[in-house]
Amino acid sequence: MLVPRLLWRKSLQTLWPGWRALRRSLIEQRGRICQTYGTRPERLSDFEADEEWSYDTSTDPTVARVPKIVLRCSIFRGAAFGAPQCGQNFIFTS
Repeated sequence: MLVPRLLWRKSLQTLWPGWRALRRSLIEQRGRICQTYGTRPERLSDFEADEEWSYDTSTDPTVARVPKIVLRCSIFRGAAFGAPQCGQNFIFTS
């Protein structure tokens, strides 16, 4: 589904003042574990909280929801470039 134009380049981080507290709470509740690689980064700053949005365009206005937030470590960020960044040793193979 396409992202509605009003929400282009938007995220909970930019739209909601309580985002940092929610992110920190999710990291602690989920045991400080990267949900992609299973690693345990030491610093909270090594976590990304990726929002998975859904949109109901059958209503006017469109309703946007965030049904899921996935915690990922900075390895996820660097994996596309082949550069793990959170102090873990990984071998990437194809």
